[in-house]
Amino acid sequence: MDEKTYYTDNEVSVTSARVIFRGTTYALRNVSSVRMITVAPTRIIEIILIIIGVITFALGFAAKETRLCLGLGFILGARWE
Repeated sequence: MDEKTYYTDNEVSVTSARVIFRGTTYALRNVSSVRMITVAPTRIIEIILIIIGVITFALGFAAKETRLCLGLGFILGARWE
């Protein structure tokens, strides 16, 4: 019997006989069901950095250090994707 490919991407390949995940092969003899989910990445680090950037901007602006506050604000907020 020939293997039928159900799904393939850069990290995962699923056929009728096996699953290959990041170079490791798993046999499907005893697998009765599977499901595919997508997990959204956490954005907590980016949010914290932007909050720090806004605070830095406000404090630098109040102290009339505009170059410092703009530079740090953009550097800390630049991680947001």
